[in-house]
Amino acid sequence: MRLILSIFLIFVSAIILNGQLIINEISYNPPEFGSDSLEYIELRNNGPVDIDLTGYHFTNAFSDTIENVTIVADGYVVIA
Repeated sequence: MRLILSIFLIFVSAIILNGQLIINEISYNPPEFGSDSLEYIELRNNGPVDIDLTGYHFTNAFSDTIENVTIVADGYVVIA
């Protein structure tokens, strides 16, 4: 639950700014043994224009910065 809240708070500024970036799906702690290889976050661009995610980053629960990723209009991206 903490991970979901953290991810929500990280992207809330993006949602407020353009209203088109949506956290569409989260796979957190799936049933596997000894690794986190199946965890992912799926983002959706619900708008009519492409969204450049370069520089977006996660800071809670895990650290990752997105580089050179653009979600096309009405498209999806999966971050694993």
